[in-house]
Amino acid sequence: MDKILKALADPVRLDLLKALCCEPLTVGDLVKRSRLSQPAISHHLRILKEAALVDTAKEGTRVYYSLRKSCIKGVCCGLREEFKL
Repeated sequence: MDKILKALADPVRLDLLKALCCEPLTVGDLVKRSRLSQPAISHHLRILKEAALVDTAKEGTRVYYSLRKSCIKGVCCGLREEFKL
């Protein structure tokens, strides 16, 4: 849970998760939607992937990132339980 909360603590990563909530996107797609460079986006996506918040799917030479909704749901339930909400 600590790794997940640290990943969620960055506003850039939250923006990336919001962008991924509706459809899978490539790093290039995310670069076009933001003011960040490709290496910066890749860095943030790596952290999100290590925290199990995003999945990847390779199609040819492209890698698509998508929100792992089951993990997000688990985080919400875990926080509700932890804080007795």
